[in-house]
Amino acid sequence: MGCYLQIGTREVTSKNTVCLMKNIILNLFPDLEKEKKSWKLKKKHIAKLIDWCNILLRDDKILGAYIGRNNIKLGISLTEVRYDVEEINRYFIYTLVDMVLYKHKFVKVKWI
Repeated sequence: MGCYLQIGTREVTSKNTVCLMKNIILNLFPDLEKEKKSWKLKKKHIAKLIDWCNILLRDDKILGAYIGRNNIKLGISLTEVRYDVEEINRYFIYTLVDMVLYKHKFVKVKWI
């Protein structure tokens, strides 16, 4: 398994962002854990991921509880985690916009 994720045509190269993004995706869609190398996500999956990121960004208590509950060890401050979640949210939004504009039924998320 690589160190970086490619979601659609975008590459996520920050290790903290990749770790958090992987955790968010697998928490919402645990059945994807079986497929180690890549995942196919539909528009409804990306929309659900955007919604979850927005919930996390609404309140630092929710974000802190999520990080603590899932034993995510990033070694960075909550402010930096918030920044990473905002970045992840942007990746998902841009991906959903591309899917709608270019009429893609799914997007492939893969390790590179």
